[in-house]
Amino acid sequence: MEETVVLYRFGETDGGVAIASLETAGFRVIAPASLTELHNLLHSTSCAAVVVPESEFSSRGIDPARHLANAMSPHVLILIDGNGRGRVVRAGSTGSRTADAAGDRAARVLELLERIAERREIGDDSGATPSARSPGPRDIADLLASPLLADLPHKPRAILELLASSPDGTETGEIAFALWGGEARDRKRDVQAYVSLLRARIAPVPRPRVRIARRGTRYALEAADTKKPGPA
Repeated sequence: MEETVVLYRFGETDGGVAIASLETAGFRVIAPASLTELHNLLHSTSCAAVVVPESEFSSRGIDPARHLANAMSPHVLILIDGNGRGRVVRAGSTGSRTADAAGDRAARVLELLERIAERREIGDDSGATPSARSPGPRDIADLLASPLLADLPHKPRAILELLASSPDGTETGEIAFALWGGEARDRKRDVQAYVSLLRARIAPVPRPRVRIARRGTRYALEAADTKKPGPA
């Protein structure tokens, strides 16, 4: 059964990256636009976790654990600080199988969010392979038809198809426009997150061996047997 994660009041870019990561991992993501919508949602939806900026509680002087206990809420909160780091908050004991399962689901969500924070701190995509060999048409067709990519979500699939249709690579801005149209501004990190996830999905495909390379401001598919150049 698909698990739901609620993201409340994330910034546009960080929220976009989080949604991309969670959806690719198999979660259904809902992002309520207001506190009222959030409360109504929590009364009607069972969630793997509710992800909220920690400032939403601290600015109001509210203790989140006490708030959950007073509301008799079964939900698990993941509070995100200003650096993108999270902590899990729950009400009550964890001595039942149901509670332990809820903790496991929240831990999976937190792990994904922590990876986003780490990528943001160290920088994401790097390394280019100039003069690399592009996959042939048959390799491209086999990659797109690979059973390992059959359940690829819509946006990573769209990126893969863009790269497959352009041997010289595709600009980050072109990818953003293809995914978000007129709302493509400031989507660089979102594109990076999708490309990172797409790389992870392509890596286990046994045949053809293909990877995504960064070439300046472009991403391109290249044959994985291409040797990377040594230090300049």
